Order: sequence, then structure tokens, then C-alpha cells
Amino acid sequence: MAPLTRGRAGAEGAPSDLMAEHDRQRSSAGLITGEATIEATAVSANGRGCLNSPALFTDAQQAGWGKVAARCMKNPALFLCSSGT
Repeated sequence: MAPLTRGRAGAEGAPSDLMAEHDRQRSSAGLITGEATIEATAVSANGRGCLNSPALFTDAQQAGWGKVAARCMKNPALFLCSSGT
């Protein structure tokens, strides 16, 4: 199931508490099982093509994804990062 959280990361690209809660709810309901792909995550500032899209190139962004993973890993879920440029 797609995470459906595009545009909720905030201006700096750090995943928000809203994104973490969204994925936690889906993992606890069994909707994220086995594998959940983090959608088109930018790996550089030049790769951010959409407003408030998630990214993974600063410490704050990495910490945000850590929050998402920590909430979801209480349930069986595997996260893969789909890098987008």
C-alpha cells in the first residue's frame, strides 16, 4: 500500500508527525505488511520537485524518517526508500 503522504513533509522535507501517525495507523491495521515503500524521497535539494515532499539528505530529514520507522516498527513492517530526483 502506498503511504499516501506526499506533500505532508513540510517546507524543509523532514517527515512530519502526521506522516508518522498515518503510517503507524496503517501498519497497526495490517495495511502495511511486509513492505512499505517511502514514495519518491529526494536525495538532494535539487531533487525536490514537489512542494513539501519528503527528503533524506539532512539530519532533520533523517530524524523525521526515524520517527516514522519507530512508530511503525512496533508492528511488522519493512520500509524501503524509493529515491527520486
